[in-house]
Amino acid sequence: MEIDNIGFYFTSEEMNGISRDLYQPYDPSKKIIEQSGNVRSKVKREFSSLWEAIFENALSRIWLGVHWRFDACAAKDILIPTGEDDVYTTDSNGATVYQEVKDIRYDTKGTRQHEGGTPIPGMYPIGGVGLGLEIAQDIMTSGMKPTPPGLQPT
Repeated sequence: MEIDNIGFYFTSEEMNGISRDLYQPYDPSKKIIEQSGNVRSKVKREFSSLWEAIFENALSRIWLGVHWRFDACAAKDILIPTGEDDVYTTDSNGATVYQEVKDIRYDTKGTRQHEGGTPIPGMYPIGGVGLGLEIAQDIMTSGMKPTPPGLQPT
């Protein structure tokens, strides 16, 4: 899959100029604007492509501590190799250096196994980004039609 040119603006519900860090527990009987707390700034983001947003979303989940990098994608798909096996470039502060978004391809695949260790035949995307892209491609290829029941996984 290649980078697209679908640019857009996005404001998250967390940083919309309305949501707030409350001074007390959240009261579901009141609107958020009626509850006492610090109103978060409104941050409107611009993305030049869906590809850029996909990359940033994958990294944000890692930085948030929700996922590991391999939950998003393979290291060799987004990092800059040094020439040593499994060693990637860092800057002078030791921070990870990523490829330019336009150069990233989520194409690395690997094997999987059942819980008991029995291999599952085939090669599969590493992480959610590759899997999500394959699902999106399947949906577009099918013309947005559902998979026939006999072909759906059980």
